[in-house]
Amino acid sequence: MPRRIYYFPLDEKLEERSPALPIELLPDGTADVSKLPPELQDQLSTFGVQDPTHTVTVFPKDGELFLDSLLELNDLYRRFRSGSEPR
Repeated sequence: MPRRIYYFPLDEKLEERSPALPIELLPDGTADVSKLPPELQDQLSTFGVQDPTHTVTVFPKDGELFLDSLLELNDLYRRFRSGSEPR
């Protein structure tokens, strides 16, 4: 089974709503962000995110490191987790 994490869209009160949207590691080692909202796809593909050590910017093409970086992201407006159930 491929590795998968989830993005949780937020409502106007910043509470998680279902369904969670999957980001999956593809066989070629890249992360598939195609199920995310278009603006988030563009942001992640263009600007990436900082890796867990905050020393390098990673992109969907970086696969596992990208998924790990999303899970470490501490952002009020973007929430990523390994489980698909909202909190």
